[in-house]
Amino acid sequence: MPDYDIITVGGGLGGASIAKAMAERGAPVLIIEREAKFKDRVRGEWLAPWGVAEARDLGIYETLISDCGYHPTGWDTRLAGNSIGVRDLATTTTSAVHPMTFFHPSAQEALLDAAEKAGAEVRTGARVVAVRPGATPSVTLEGNGRSESLTARLVIGADGRGSMVRNWGGFESKEDSDQQWLAGVLIENTAAPMDFSAWFEVYLEGRWWTFDARHNTPRIGRVLMATGRDAADVAITTCFGGAYLKNFVVVTEEVSG
Repeated sequence: MPDYDIITVGGGLGGASIAKAMAERGAPVLIIEREAKFKDRVRGEWLAPWGVAEARDLGIYETLISDCGYHPTGWDTRLAGNSIGVRDLATTTTSAVHPMTFFHPSAQEALLDAAEKAGAEVRTGARVVAVRPGATPSVTLEGNGRSESLTARLVIGADGRGSMVRNWGGFESKEDSDQQWLAGVLIENTAAPMDFSAWFEVYLEGRWWTFDARHNTPRIGRVLMATGRDAADVAITTCFGGAYLKNFVVVTEEVSG
């Protein structure tokens, strides 16, 4: 007999959600999460209306909205800094609900706690080092100074885009071709205020080169706000805990001389 019906490698939003759903239906479930405490990273913190509807069907909506979720009530589209209309997504989408935002680590903790309360066993701070496929797949993990192999009827790889479970299982990674393209628009001879975008420099072949990804013609100048290796170094804001961006205005003025 396998040790568990399901072993979920990864206790993030996906792994905790499916573990909670299956534990509520009586399946013995083990969640293995390598992080002892979830860290804040750049990743999705917005659920579209259809995603909120799916969260309700899956039974995780109440957990999210009560512990860490927030419903923005309007979608404000702006052109040249001016609003062209606020859309109420609850009345203009087939899901008929508002989107939801949340602080990602709080959502992970809330869903992992909900899965444990539903009956799933949770092991944090443990690292999976191997998954062996087969009629009765096994998972080898390391934690607390010891190694252990466990079996299950089903092993779920919920360990992110760089999934090692996918590699161990021999699954081929496939990607859809690009379906949407976003491009900048150069508007000349207009009184509209200047836009806000990032520019960067690259050291190549013995010199620094400046790249301005959106502007097709030289500008009168640039406002240097920060320098660093990447967006993590030069974030406009760094938030610890939940934060909701209500308004964002950038004003630049040319200085003579």
